[in-house]
Amino acid sequence: MLNVFIAIIPLLLLSAAFVPVTVIKTTLPADGAVVPVNDAPLDLAIGIEQGAYVIEVNGAPAGRIERTGEGAAKALTDALSQIAAAHAGHREVRIVSPQSTHYEEIIQVMDAARAAGLPEASLQGGGTP
Repeated sequence: MLNVFIAIIPLLLLSAAFVPVTVIKTTLPADGAVVPVNDAPLDLAIGIEQGAYVIEVNGAPAGRIERTGEGAAKALTDALSQIAAAHAGHREVRIVSPQSTHYEEIIQVMDAARAAGLPEASLQGGGTP
């Protein structure tokens, strides 16, 4: 019986699938961090709908990008880059998605936001932002 275990354990170790773990860097404000008073707060939300991304800035619709075709992620990145450039220093974005949204779709939106200079994403369940 011991010989069987000696043969099985290396085989199990060799056949194990090792999954790489990816970490998304996040930062917290330092103690005593000063928030500039002259910058108006920005509430930037990206809604993931069935066929489109809906961008809202401070509760007002700022754009709708159709999700059909290959250029949807690039169009979303370009739109978010323009908003990020207009609000320098703003790093947060809220992603609003229904419960049925696939994980890969949320990651694509997070990647587009990160590429646009908005690395701090939060998730919210629901329909439209």
